[in-house]
Amino acid sequence: MNETSSIKVTSDAYYALKSLKKSFKEKYGRTYSISDLIIVGAILATELLENNPSPVVNLAEMTKLLRLKKNRGEYESNIFETLKNEHLGQLCNKGTSSKDYEETIAKIIEMLIDEKYPEAATLILFEYKNHLDEHTFKELAGKIVNVQAQILKTKNKTKETVS
Repeated sequence: MNETSSIKVTSDAYYALKSLKKSFKEKYGRTYSISDLIIVGAILATELLENNPSPVVNLAEMTKLLRLKKNRGEYESNIFETLKNEHLGQLCNKGTSSKDYEETIAKIIEMLIDEKYPEAATLILFEYKNHLDEHTFKELAGKIVNVQAQILKTKNKTKETVS
């Protein structure tokens, strides 16, 4: 007998799974359960993590950031559609020009900066520095330093207030 477990997913995650299920049926005339598709996704993500981890980690970070923004009411679009359209090319190494790729990397870093995650922004900045032109690299590095200074200033004010 096959044991089952229930999981709770966001409406965006459910939409993503239903869209994938629909694609299989429409394109290949095959039907699969959501459980089948979760396993397929996990296998593909595991393989991509082994061979090309940066885009997978970046996609996971973006997914998490957008989910948190959506939970706070700061984001309204469908997360799956947004990320699928923006990141599929770099995961599959297809169809994105180097300029589009650079812009996508810069957008990810900008979002991390805006969300006050300078450490994550710094990691991605240096991971992809060879894909950014010198001006963009310096501009993003400056923004990261500024947000780090703001965070430090806020922490120091909090310590002074408590003392």
